[in-house]
Amino acid sequence: MQRHRRPDRELPDRGVPRLGHPTRPGPAGSAALPPEHTWLADPDRCQAAGVPDEIAFATKPALATQMILAALDAGVPACWVTGDEVYGQDPCLRAALEARRIGYVLAIAGNRRVDLEGVQVSAAEVATRVADRHWHRYCAGQGGKGPRWYAWAWARIDESEMEGYRWLLIRRNLTTGELAFYRCYAPTRQPLMTLVKIAGSRWAVEESFQAAKSQVGLDHYQVRGWTAWHRHIVRHEALRDRVEVGDLRRCAVAAA
Repeated sequence: MQRHRRPDRELPDRGVPRLGHPTRPGPAGSAALPPEHTWLADPDRCQAAGVPDEIAFATKPALATQMILAALDAGVPACWVTGDEVYGQDPCLRAALEARRIGYVLAIAGNRRVDLEGVQVSAAEVATRVADRHWHRYCAGQGGKGPRWYAWAWARIDESEMEGYRWLLIRRNLTTGELAFYRCYAPTRQPLMTLVKIAGSRWAVEESFQAAKSQVGLDHYQVRGWTAWHRHIVRHEALRDRVEVGDLRRCAVAAA
């Protein structure tokens, strides 16, 4: 049973960035709780909740940058990062990843501008210039209703940059024609299919967190303290990892 929450007493959990690995269960998943402006403007409220004095407000991309760099420094193996438009629009996150030579495929809105052959144009404008023969049909991974097939195209962008390779990746729904856009970077040349695979891996991460909510109650809590929130998240993500490992072992036994 989950009691009704008291928003005046609980730490906010809207917009909590979380890290996850698309294929490997284990301790790679993590989360960070960003106190809202209203909390930080009330020192007594923060003190009562146990929020450390040195904690300041941070945006989701800033928190994600801290978490990713901390994971890399801790030895977590990673060559790519993917995320939604909130992260794709942040130049500081992209710069931090490029400095570490970590590739990324980050979603952006169609009105975001990119440098195409020295001219600033919107991502949506780039899509209108793609000839029919340059669209390629690839599967972006398995979904709830089977393989996720889309048409994909790409274009080199930011070619004036001296280090690495950058692309605009465009995804088109085969039924509706709806478009999605991604800013991509890699320290070395990559084939289109690699970028498609990374873009599709985000669904696996999101499904993992949804499963954590439904199976082990990741979001079933009434948080009133800073330490309590972190203990809850760590405990339930560790439990979810054990559930995933158990599922994998049962699948291996069934396959044998």
